[in-house]
Amino acid sequence: MKKTVSIFVSLLIISMLSGCVSSNDKLGNLNLENTKYIENTPNTGKWQKITFAFPHLCEQSSDRIVNMAAAYGAGEIKKDDIMMQLLDNPEENVPLSDYDKYKTDVYEEFPFSHMFYRTDDIYIEVQGATGGMIELDNRKNVNSILGLDIKSNAPWRPQFFKTNVASVDLNDESATCILDGKTVKIADAIGNAEKYVLENDTMFPKSFGAKVTEAEIYSYKNGNQSLKMCFGYMIDGVLLENSPIYSIKDENGKKYNTYSVRVQIAKLTENTIDWIWFPVIDGGIELTKEDCEIAISREDACKIVSQKLSREYEFNVEEIQLMYAAERVGDGTSCIQPVWRFHITEIKSQEYSKLNVYVSALNGEVQIAEVLE
Repeated sequence: MKKTVSIFVSLLIISMLSGCVSSNDKLGNLNLENTKYIENTPNTGKWQKITFAFPHLCEQSSDRIVNMAAAYGAGEIKKDDIMMQLLDNPEENVPLSDYDKYKTDVYEEFPFSHMFYRTDDIYIEVQGATGGMIELDNRKNVNSILGLDIKSNAPWRPQFFKTNVASVDLNDESATCILDGKTVKIADAIGNAEKYVLENDTMFPKSFGAKVTEAEIYSYKNGNQSLKMCFGYMIDGVLLENSPIYSIKDENGKKYNTYSVRVQIAKLTENTIDWIWFPVIDGGIELTKEDCEIAISREDACKIVSQKLSREYEFNVEEIQLMYAAERVGDGTSCIQPVWRFHITEIKSQEYSKLNVYVSALNGEVQIAEVLE
């Protein structure tokens, strides 16, 4: 971690396995005066620990492209039509059939940035830099509805070629947008998108719920708009972390492991989904689940965070929420577990203005991430 960041992490060594600190310890470095407390409860009353293999970009990523194309309704595609882009030569695209020429068993030496499939109708890719996230755009609708002529081997995103962007009040039942020349009620469009995610078991986890947590309207030169939505997965009624975050490094230069499971979707027409960008927890990933108990109380979590952060600065804790979060746990495995998330804001003297500090509700282990704007 950079020296300017070291103020956040105390060098004091404490036992994160037990989550215990001295009962005489004061929380003078945490401002809890106006903190909002949210302690979610699963619908069944049972918390879960969920593990799954984290599929980075690899040869098997081609199967995910094939399955996604079919689930999206693009029909059956041939693996011979899937291409790979070289990291050291972005202008060169290699067919999947040549994979063995570049094969390596060491992921860090994998020579490709992404694997993709493109026609005039659709674009799909699996990405290396984002840890195997999948991105799709309905190239036919994008070009025809927005009056564009995109032919690149990269996805279109709603913010591309926009002239304006406006946030949507999710509580406003009367709000509308213009999709393919038609005035559409945003509440109905959001409901259709949530239904699409919940019913598409191949592309999204069958056992998870889905809820739109934020939405934006993008406007374009020809008068049309797109409706972009960010989804949060729900596990038995409890939200899984989906805010935009970037895990920072600890005092030893090692990056923390928490990551956001953030699904983004955009519509260009009332009845289509024209852009999807989502992480690896899709319907093709096997999830291993086990019931677990909350072992770290909110009070213990507060003490752990107080000890972890610098004693020379007062941190404004805007919210403490008991929820789910995902993290990489090594050997290509990820874990979803209940955590206490401390949302810290108004950090004025350092390079980070907002942080999320996650305390495992099972063992007290701490993860820290920067909250992105």
